[in-house]
Amino acid sequence: MENDQDTTIFDDDSIFDFFPQLPEILVVGGKTAGEIVLQGAFVVNENVTLVKQNFPSAIFGATGTLTSQNVPTVCGGKNGLGQITNLCYQLINETWFQSTVMVKKRFQSQSAQFQGQTWVLGGDVEKSTEFWENDQWKLGPNMPLTLSKHCAVPLEDDKGSILVIGGIYIK
Repeated sequence: MENDQDTTIFDDDSIFDFFPQLPEILVVGGKTAGEIVLQGAFVVNENVTLVKQNFPSAIFGATGTLTSQNVPTVCGGKNGLGQITNLCYQLINETWFQSTVMVKKRFQSQSAQFQGQTWVLGGDVEKSTEFWENDQWKLGPNMPLTLSKHCAVPLEDDKGSILVIGGIYIK
């Protein structure tokens, strides 16, 4: 449906006409309004929710990305006891495995794939960055501010940059 300014507006199921093949969205953990930390992993696609293998730990505030080998990876967050973690897990053949341990414990950080490497940036009390290279996590440059709940997007520019958008600045 279109309005007077030719702006596309979706109502009901018309979004499926515009995007006939919606992507699957992998949702891991989270927290209910009642402060219960969730352990599940779900795939959501066109109003269908499929329960995947349980995630090894109740978790919220973690970051997730696909590796350069297209493997879903979830790192950091807070566990069910409220402890910030530096553990990373990967989903391989429908089963979650603990894969690596980051240098820093991170909560509400952000991750991005950049030049074949997984980068994790900031977090609740971190302005540091780190990246996965040669089978280990290495510290990268510090961001100018301590940020959490931000967004990170790799840019295809001449410099090779990661754009960090928004977030909450923590002094």
